[in-house]
Amino acid sequence: MFKCILFCASLLILVSATCFANTPPSGKIILSGVVLDAGSNELLTGALVKVPGTSIYTFTDEQGKFSLEFAPSGASHELEISLVSFASVKIKIETPSSSVQVELHEK
Repeated sequence: MFKCILFCASLLILVSATCFANTPPSGKIILSGVVLDAGSNELLTGALVKVPGTSIYTFTDEQGKFSLEFAPSGASHELEISLVSFASVKIKIETPSSSVQVELHEK
């Protein structure tokens, strides 16, 4: 009986630690948006969205959507968006809003 209680307690601690490890720290800014083809307005999958000079990046999903999390600062942030056969775009984010729409032009 004691072994069963010990096993259940250990399992509960392990599961709790795993859940809390995946929880984003408070105070972070989450910026989301969508990337479109400027010519056809089609959603672009697999576009690289990054914060230059950092290791913060992500890719757009199958609906052209992305979401980035980074630490808040007093300065504005810049995003660089690129995809093969499209010209890269840099945009400045003064204040993160609920959503950003970025259009890429074909090369």
